[in-house]
Amino acid sequence: MERRDTLKIAASGALFAATAALAKEKAETKTSSAKPGVKPTFAALSEVSAKCTQVAEVCAGHCFKLLRSGNAMLAECAQMSLEVSAVSSALSTLAGFESTLT
Repeated sequence: MERRDTLKIAASGALFAATAALAKEKAETKTSSAKPGVKPTFAALSEVSAKCTQVAEVCAGHCFKLLRSGNAMLAECAQMSLEVSAVSSALSTLAGFESTLT
């Protein structure tokens, strides 16, 4: 396994751990603003995951801007940003359904 693969796995694990921790914290502190009919933990997870999707898309946009200018150094970052966006978007949707997969 290459160093990049190790970093990708570590980054993915950190993302999921941070998302879960933030969701739990939000659920504990903002139970009154939870979505109607959705358990507070799932509502918070959905909200945090949606925010993660936004940030990942902004990051991907920055990478693509640099790629268009001829800087190919961020090609892998752009790919990872799109992957994070896809995963966090799916997580947000699953949390909204109170899926057992979350």
